[in-house]
Amino acid sequence: MYLFTYYKMGNRWFLDLPEYIDRGGDSDDLERIGAFHDFLEMISEGETTLMLQLSTLPFEGADVLELTGSAGPGTGGYYQLRSFEGSVIDLELWFNIFASIDQQGLAPRLYLKRVRL
Repeated sequence: MYLFTYYKMGNRWFLDLPEYIDRGGDSDDLERIGAFHDFLEMISEGETTLMLQLSTLPFEGADVLELTGSAGPGTGGYYQLRSFEGSVIDLELWFNIFASIDQQGLAPRLYLKRVRL
């Protein structure tokens, strides 16, 4: 199980990954764009910080994302999220290589839940 924190600066959402920046990474690489940005906007309820719990195994209260395609070897995959917290949203979201950490290849399903701060 993984916990990811996202924060909003202006109209931009970023993955909070200070160790990436400490290793010389560019903060622009951590910006969430496209459908993922839209998803964060929809669920933020005006907040500027969000935490999401993500797993390759089902857990209580999680919504399911179904693998729809690969972004290429060693990059990540596209996952369809049909609903979130009881609301229909039907978005295709890209997840990086994390989706294959616990297994060989991309997980056929990911499980996602917002953690209220």
